[in-house]
Amino acid sequence: LFTLICPDVAYFGEKDAQQLAIIRRLVRDLNLTVTIRGCPIVRSPSGLALSSRNQYLSDQQTQAAAVLFRSLQSAQKTYQGGERRVKVILDVAQKILATVTAVKLQYLELVDAVTLTPIADLLTDQDQALLAIAAHVGDTRLIDNVMLKTRSPIIAIDGPAGAGKSTVTRQVADHLGLTYLDTGAMYRAIAWLIWTQKIDLEDQAAIAEQTSQAEIELIPRPAPQLTGVKVNGQDVSDAIRTPGVTKLVSAIAAQAAVREKLLHLQRAYGEQGGVVAEGRDIGTHVFPDAELKIFLTASVAERARRRFKDFQAQGKTDLDLKTLEADIAHRDHLD
Repeated sequence: LFTLICPDVAYFGEKDAQQLAIIRRLVRDLNLTVTIRGCPIVRSPSGLALSSRNQYLSDQQTQAAAVLFRSLQSAQKTYQGGERRVKVILDVAQKILATVTAVKLQYLELVDAVTLTPIADLLTDQDQALLAIAAHVGDTRLIDNVMLKTRSPIIAIDGPAGAGKSTVTRQVADHLGLTYLDTGAMYRAIAWLIWTQKIDLEDQAAIAEQTSQAEIELIPRPAPQLTGVKVNGQDVSDAIRTPGVTKLVSAIAAQAAVREKLLHLQRAYGEQGGVVAEGRDIGTHVFPDAELKIFLTASVAERARRRFKDFQAQGKTDLDLKTLEADIAHRDHLD
């Protein structure tokens, strides 16, 4: 269906979490361009997840079905209270379910939210666990779920080059006491490496080899300084922001090997949560489950003016505003 219709975005409800996880995996594995977005579960005042199937429930059955969410909530509170034994968490939910005999349990499982692999014994604070339930109320089959996680939130800020993503992301991170993850600096680091090695942009094999061997380390620096970066132990914090490197970033970022390498690195930084991350596709591909996603933009003229001011502050006076506008417009086209 995706290949026939070629949608830009496809929306799926989070109530069927298993379906959502499978579709996200399918899109990644087949390298489809569609963006998959999950829609939060909408609930009635009783907590019952809204569904077209609810119309088949009698008033009495609707009241009974609310126990599904109550059981999930009880298990979630148990987890948040520090319990990590899977059996204990499941037992808490099953005891609540047992109080309503009209509900016939089909399954109640704790699985990894991404891979759907069952979690057998103990949860760790690194797990993103999905507690999923399916049950029959009369002839109607109902499903529901909640996430069990302790990590701090992830905030993803996307937008075109020069829109102010780095400035806003840093300020949000500072204000909330979260880690600032400058993904743009990572791509600039690879661009700098390819530039200094004088590798042809058409030589994808050489770029892939250099990228695979590169060790990239972000160096937190106090505002108003930009994020520092080391490549293979060398501090290139200022070198990655030069016009020569800037012109290469879009072309380098388009390379599959580069994106794959940095995708793993970025997700490793965000594994524990508590990060504010900026960059292209940050909320759609890198952190699709981020708690908050923001798209920040500005006109080409305004973005060129800001970039011109940045270069002036760095002592670079050999650039003119019109050239920067043309460069930014071209990068937008490439992106």
